[in-house]
Parts: sequence; structure tokens; C-alpha cells
Amino acid sequence: MKKLISIYKNAPTVGKVIMIIAALVILYVAYNVLLKVYTKLTAPKSSVDAAKDELKDLNQAGTGPHYSEVQFKTWADTLEQAMSGQGTDEDQVKRIFEYMQNRADVLQLIKSFGTRDYADDKFLLWNVKPFNLNQWIGAEFDGPDTDFYINDVLKKRGIDYKF
Repeated sequence: MKKLISIYKNAPTVGKVIMIIAALVILYVAYNVLLKVYTKLTAPKSSVDAAKDELKDLNQAGTGPHYSEVQFKTWADTLEQAMSGQGTDEDQVKRIFEYMQNRADVLQLIKSFGTRDYADDKFLLWNVKPFNLNQWIGAEFDGPDTDFYINDVLKKRGIDYKF
């Protein structure tokens, strides 16, 4: 530690500024890593795990998804593309939810989406967080839009799941 202080004191002004910036970057990265670890350790059961459990129960009761796992994976990838980057393709999101025929389809879509990296700060893609489908939708849509593009579509199809 004394050696670092000595290096800092003997450095030119530009060197001191670079060292301060480097230290701040290291602290920021360490904070985010620790925050992710803490969040995973203290997080309640995720909506993905809850969807898996409920889907299992529905399957045992004789109600399953109407499509293949490959189809749900394709829709999950399409949803990610529709909500990634600048702007959201709301119509594409709505089209996918129009395919859902029952609650098991919605749960399978949530399961297939899993957890994916979401950048909530578009500038330099900082602040990337692992979000599930519910969190992506919550970040991309506000209340009335969520109802119009997703919840109302599900409700018209007799599905009681609400994002």
C-alpha cells in the first residue's frame, strides 16, 4: 500500500488523473459483480422457476402447451429482438402473444425466454442486467401499453395470465 501511495505522489498530474479514473472503474465493476452475487443469493423464486413449476402442474392435470419447444424458443428469440436496442416493435410482440392459446403456452414462453441480458442504459450498454420475460416487458412497456399489446390480447383468448 505504501508503494502505491509513493507511486501516486511521484506521478505527474496526468498520471494521477488516470490512476483515479482506473480506481473508479475498478470500484464500479466490483460493485456490480457484488450486486449480482447478492441479488442471486437473496432473490425470491423467479418468475421463470414459478412458470416451470406451474407448467409441470398443468401438464399433470392434462393441460399442456400447443406448440413445440423449438417454436417457443423461436418466439422467445423474436421477443428479445423486438425489445432490444432503440425502440420496441410493439406489433411484433403483440403478434407473438396472439399465438398463445392457453395459460400453459404463456408459461412455456416464459420458460423458453428464461433470463437474458437487458441493457437498461442504452448509452455504451452499461448497466446490463439479467432479466426474465416479465422484467423485459415491465422495462419496455408502461401500464396501458402492456394491457393493449399483451394483457388484453391474452384476456380475449381466455388466458388469465397478466404481465
